[in-house]
Amino acid sequence: MGRSPVASRSWENAHSPYWSLHVEAWRQSRMDRAVYCRQHGLSIKTFGRWMKHLIGKEETCKHAEYMLELRRGRRRQQRGKNGKRRQKRRYVVSTDIRSRAIQAFWRCRRKQ
Repeated sequence: MGRSPVASRSWENAHSPYWSLHVEAWRQSRMDRAVYCRQHGLSIKTFGRWMKHLIGKEETCKHAEYMLELRRGRRRQQRGKNGKRRQKRRYVVSTDIRSRAIQAFWRCRRKQ
């Protein structure tokens, strides 16, 4: 039984100027990978595979860490501009829902 030519493809011999161009443009753009792919109409999974092939796993990890630090820095700057962190809700449900229900109950009772 013959093997499929698709199954025997190797990344070792793979090279595509199209993907090389996109990977290099993405690295220089300082964008998140998903954002870059959406803007250029690329599949995120396919882009990720080519990225790992063309620049290597170590470089990919370094770039991901760099992007994470960049995002953290932006968040810190935004917090500095606003003065403080956004407060978390104490309760999952808004506390005025109970009072609204009581108000609705008494409105119905008055009409009777």
